Amino acid sequence: IVRLRLDVGGSVEPELMVEAATLALLDGDTVTTTELVSRLEDEAPSARATQLRAELLFLVGRFVEAGELLQSIDRSDLDAGSAAFVVRRIATAKFYGEWDPDGALLQLSDHWDLFDGVDRATLQGYWVMLAAVDARQARRAQALGEELLETATDFVRLEVLCGLGMAGFVLGELTRALDAITEFRELVARLPPSLTWAGPDYAQFVHIHVLTELGDLAGARRVLDAAVAVSGRSSMGFLPISGARCLVRAGEHASAIEWLDPLIELAELVGLITNARPMQATTARAALGLGDMERATREAAVLDATLTGTGTFIELDLVEAVTRVQIAAGDLAGARERLIRAAAIAQESDNPIMEASLLGALVEAG
Repeated sequence: IVRLRLDVGGSVEPELMVEAATLALLDGDTVTTTELVSRLEDEAPSARATQLRAELLFLVGRFVEAGELLQSIDRSDLDAGSAAFVVRRIATAKFYGEWDPDGALLQLSDHWDLFDGVDRATLQGYWVMLAAVDARQARRAQALGEELLETATDFVRLEVLCGLGMAGFVLGELTRALDAITEFRELVARLPPSLTWAGPDYAQFVHIHVLTELGDLAGARRVLDAAVAVSGRSSMGFLPISGARCLVRAGEHASAIEWLDPLIELAELVGLITNARPMQATTARAALGLGDMERATREAAVLDATLTGTGTFIELDLVEAVTRVQIAAGDLAGARERLIRAAAIAQESDNPIMEASLLGALVEAG
């Protein structure tokens, strides 16, 4: 209807244009979305138009710019649901674009008392998702997630289930993780597309990693192949991180690098550091598998420069990749010292999956 009116030179109410732009964005039609948002900004600038402009930036991975744009919105101009969504997206920008997981969690927890009902729950559910990746917060994420699960429905329930799956994986409770992901898969098939949740690749990430840890590499590969058949290999989300790692575990090192190289380049270009670094950890491992020490050393140097010394799952995984390159380069003493220190951090932060992985590398280092 909006297209028809605009094509014949008619006028369109701003509210209808916002709805049409949102639908176009859900459909991945960035051309129509951009056209409608530009018209809105020219004719009827509003917080909703700015929000949609930020969504276009998110869609192409420019998370930091999107976060800055959202920070400029006066949330008092929005209804409660839209305001809560802006809070979420600022947290997303901090987590993925700024390499600031602590800031992302505070962005959510500092604001959820300003909301009630489902709007409060959506901020808490998203907190559970992001906190579960951090072993230091995984137990709290698990406790809040179980509490939310008593009443959560639809998209909030999906995000809570994702978080519980991730927390179960990080904490080594793999059966609990699989139970959460199984319910997630049953529920997601019944819900329509939405801009208000993080997407299925988070759950696929957990599923592939859990099956791999359980030794079911064939099962992990089936999940991976089914996910790629639906979404392809162009996403910079969680799928290539877990998928390429699965390929490395299967010995398909060249295939993993071929998948990740263009995505790493794009992630670096737009500043999506939280996605780029885990991908580079996998390319470092794949390069070692191919005997390409020059590539492995180059990736390890980038990872090393990123580390901040925290005990998050992601950081400890980067440490493990770096030390494996050290071992291959013959620096056994340096690698052993670092692995012992990192394994102690993993133990202190209740992260047995990474503790086991680090100790495995330590054994390999003699």
